[in-house]
Amino acid sequence: MKSTLLVALLVATTALADAQRPRIAVHPLVLEGVDSKKDREELTALLPGIVLSVGKVDIASPSDVDAELKKKGQAFCTAESLYKCLSYIADHTSSAHAMRIELRRGGRAGEWELLANVVRVDGVVERQTDLFKFTQPEGVKLVPVARAKLEEFVGSLKLATLPIAPPVQAAVEPVPPPVAVVPKPEPAPGNVEIPGIGQPPLPPPDESIAPMRMTSFVVAGLAVLSLGASGGLALSVSGDASSLQPRLDANKAIPPGDLSTAKAIDAKSSAAVACLVVGAIAATTAVTLFVLGSGPQKTTLAPAPFPGGAGLVLSSGF
Repeated sequence: MKSTLLVALLVATTALADAQRPRIAVHPLVLEGVDSKKDREELTALLPGIVLSVGKVDIASPSDVDAELKKKGQAFCTAESLYKCLSYIADHTSSAHAMRIELRRGGRAGEWELLANVVRVDGVVERQTDLFKFTQPEGVKLVPVARAKLEEFVGSLKLATLPIAPPVQAAVEPVPPPVAVVPKPEPAPGNVEIPGIGQPPLPPPDESIAPMRMTSFVVAGLAVLSLGASGGLALSVSGDASSLQPRLDANKAIPPGDLSTAKAIDAKSSAAVACLVVGAIAATTAVTLFVLGSGPQKTTLAPAPFPGGAGLVLSSGF
């Protein structure tokens, strides 16, 4: 507790004395292989003061650093996310840099290794050291030896030469996208108007079938039916007449027993003629309507007087 208060007081005094030093957020000392809890606490408390005095820099409050690390959790500053973690600490403690030092056992008995990483607030790596090895003499406590080596190691980092603030990049104004300019067509020499230039496109042709042409199809169908019926009746009359012919007497008179057959022949003949006339009229009308229906038309329905009364007249104009 006393060491923490001493470091905080030293931080405030140094900041007032020299505001032109680079400000560094110091990550708590990472210890591997230090079994003694007392040694761990003493070494962790020593690091901020060593960085402040030996490094000739300003440091962020250790309590602020601890608070930011607690927000993110212990897994935030792993080897995979180390640079991101240090950049975050620097940014959230108003520091230009952040530093992490690791003390761990070496491969031989009594051997220790130091390793440091310094990252700028914008994520740029500024210091990444090789292994700094030292040996703890047999029978000598770790803390005094490690303190001396930490002071030597921090001095070799030359932290005072770090920039006070990261370089400010000039703001780049966004370039507006290019605007396509469509030139107006120039008139041809002599004010001759060229069709299709500078004029709206013509509407597509109306491919729908005019009502009059549709009517011509219906009338044509009626003509086909009428003419077909006329032909059928004619064939029937011809067959009946051929069967009646042998039964006529010498005066070509119809026997009384065949009068009904003769009447049927007369009725069929009249019907065949009527169908023929209707079919011919319908065919002529269909052709006329088909030809006239190919152009623009206007159909109106108006009342008109007729002999003995009144009616409606359907008329089409072209």
